[in-house]
Amino acid sequence: MRNLPKRWHIRQQHWTGNVPESIAEVPCTIQALLAQHDLLLPTHLARPTLGDTPVHLIADAGHSIHWDAPDEVASHLVAFIAKHEKTLP
Repeated sequence: MRNLPKRWHIRQQHWTGNVPESIAEVPCTIQALLAQHDLLLPTHLARPTLGDTPVHLIADAGHSIHWDAPDEVASHLVAFIAKHEKTLP
């Protein structure tokens, strides 16, 4: 394992719960923000479920990407909303 910040050294378990086979049926425009070091839902488990969904990998972030990389997450959200605001309800 890479030398990660101390807060990420938790008991390593890979989440094996209900991962949907596809999110293609979601009836709205979506994007996915995945954390590079997510121990609960690793990218190799998340990516196959996303189909053609735009994916942004947040480097040096764990499962709580909004805490680990708040500026980068906010930047992706602002850009997404600006791009799609005319289609939002």
